[in-house]
Amino acid sequence: MTASLSTLNHDIASIVYPMIDTRSLLSLALTSRSMKNTIIPEFLFYRIRILRRESLVSFCLCITAPNSTAGSTVRHFESLVDFELPPDIWTTNLLETAMEKMAQLRSVRCSCDPSHLFSLSPRVPEVLPLLRHMSFTFKKQPSATTEVLKELRQLESIHINAWPGLDPFIISPESDVGIMLLNSRNTLKELTLPTMEWDFPEHLPFSNNPCDRHDDNVAVWPYVHTLALPSRVDFRCDLDLARTFPSTRSFSCSQGLKEWLWRPCNGPFLARLESCEGTIRHLQAAVGARASLRRISVHPGDRRTVLVQDILSPALRSLSLSLTISAKLLPGSLRSLAKLPHSLTFLSVLVHFSRGVPMAKVVEALASAMPRLPLAYMEIRCQFSLPVSEFDEQVRPHIGDFIRLLSGAFPSLQAGCVGWHSLARNGCRYWRRAMVTEFAASESYLTPFIEVSPDEGRGLKAHYDWQWRDVCAT
Repeated sequence: MTASLSTLNHDIASIVYPMIDTRSLLSLALTSRSMKNTIIPEFLFYRIRILRRESLVSFCLCITAPNSTAGSTVRHFESLVDFELPPDIWTTNLLETAMEKMAQLRSVRCSCDPSHLFSLSPRVPEVLPLLRHMSFTFKKQPSATTEVLKELRQLESIHINAWPGLDPFIISPESDVGIMLLNSRNTLKELTLPTMEWDFPEHLPFSNNPCDRHDDNVAVWPYVHTLALPSRVDFRCDLDLARTFPSTRSFSCSQGLKEWLWRPCNGPFLARLESCEGTIRHLQAAVGARASLRRISVHPGDRRTVLVQDILSPALRSLSLSLTISAKLLPGSLRSLAKLPHSLTFLSVLVHFSRGVPMAKVVEALASAMPRLPLAYMEIRCQFSLPVSEFDEQVRPHIGDFIRLLSGAFPSLQAGCVGWHSLARNGCRYWRRAMVTEFAASESYLTPFIEVSPDEGRGLKAHYDWQWRDVCAT
């Protein structure tokens, strides 16, 4: 395996190695001198994910070290460091210098105010205009200016999240967020907006700056195919989804805006959708507009005791839903699953149940209640209240049994997940079908599945959740 990887030409290696996580790349680099000379200089820092503040400082010191070329290989940077307060001057300067070293950086994801990573003083990092993907989360009301957002241009994806309770973000032609959106009007494909006040008039005001002028002078993002709106939107100006986002096919909405979506002007927008995430009420609005939904994700907070049938369609390929059951209602609650469409290849079920219902019985009931669907991926997540002793007795020893049960019920299964959320434990186990060599070497002869890491498991879930889109494109 190592010999074949070391002989890859550069074009193929540039595709293969970025798909491998950093830890696995480091292990590969240590197998031989040729692999070390190939991976470490160019691919080891391709995708960086940092969880702690100490690791962030260490990484920046590595990037800014004399004669270091590591920064020029970074393409994707993710920081989950939670800055309770803005960084001190030394850390700010270190971050800014490190960012300037990352000349090939194209994607940034951070769980903090972006001004904590990018400072406009004393200079604007040169990497900002080169970014194509930006994702950040506000956990507190921005204490510093968000003026840095105005420097971002030609982004392909923008994801802005904010914790509940924060004041709405003003989205207007003059606001920092609004200017960022206008700067990416002809390139933006994915957009997630926080709780906001929408203040974009239908026609944009004239600008004396040639860089800010637009030929048709209207607030339209013609190439956004994936749109996510928050639960609360205050409208200073009317938002016509069909006109503003004419190419959107995937839409996500939180628990709010239920009645607003039913407005007649939103009918053409909903009718074009192929994927919809929201409450049952949102999904019924899309189906009522004659959308042919291939993917449905019911909001986890919208718990049902039976599956609502009128949101399902023969074209459905991916379904995620939540069910609430009790010991007495266990058979009846799951009987509605027998009517799932036979086109389904991805199924994720979050089950809320009381303490008196063993998890093993829930998994068995789910497998027996459903028709023999051609599932490639199945996920079962259980939410319950159990003390540690009962959890260890009811859940932990039986995870492998659940996977064997599901693989026997659905022979087409390629990957899956069993997860649990309780007062005692939270976790999940990801599995995929083993290749012939892996199966032969495995100690588990009862099932052709092997356990994989959470990173690989999440990647498999996303792949099968959206696989229908690849089929439609061919």
